[in-house]
Amino acid sequence: MVQSITLKGNHYINKVSFYVDTGASNIWDILGCSEYDCPYVDYVRVQSDVDNSDLYWIPSASYNAIDYIPPNSGIEISLSLPDDLDLNIEGENLPQNPQLKLFRPNNSNNRTNFIGISNSEPIRIDSNINLSEIYWIKQMNPDGHTHWIFPSYDIYEFYNFQPGQAYEIELIPDEDTSFINDIIGNDSSVTESGCTDS
Repeated sequence: MVQSITLKGNHYINKVSFYVDTGASNIWDILGCSEYDCPYVDYVRVQSDVDNSDLYWIPSASYNAIDYIPPNSGIEISLSLPDDLDLNIEGENLPQNPQLKLFRPNNSNNRTNFIGISNSEPIRIDSNINLSEIYWIKQMNPDGHTHWIFPSYDIYEFYNFQPGQAYEIELIPDEDTSFINDIIGNDSSVTESGCTDS
């Protein structure tokens, strides 16, 4: 399987995710450079799957805290290139119907979870995730537009998790638990009329 991703240049903050297994490749391998010699990368950010802290790779500062890309991770990438960068990432499909580890907002690092979905097809959100635990979900489209879900207010500006995109999720606080594990299903039903499927 090949996943095609277009990253915008000019210091645009790209937010993407992988649905192919990159194997032992590091993020700099995928971007076509080396760990400390990558002049067109401003930075890359992911979140730790251990404690939800932000992890950065900043080549110009010879700084790297990203040992690997956590499963189902959102990936934030900023490039200094004047033009877009097209990537074709080859690999096997990642396991479908992933188990997400989502941290509560009472953890000491980040209130929100920055995630991607490993499924290679769209996933219907309202029938495949426990929305009773979620305060909001934010979708960050490649074109820069943002869409929201607030389950408790019955606000749904989108209905599907899309392959290759990244999402922020904030859970409802709970003093008894610091995180939950939620298994995502594989219902990719079509979006209802009037709501974006992107």
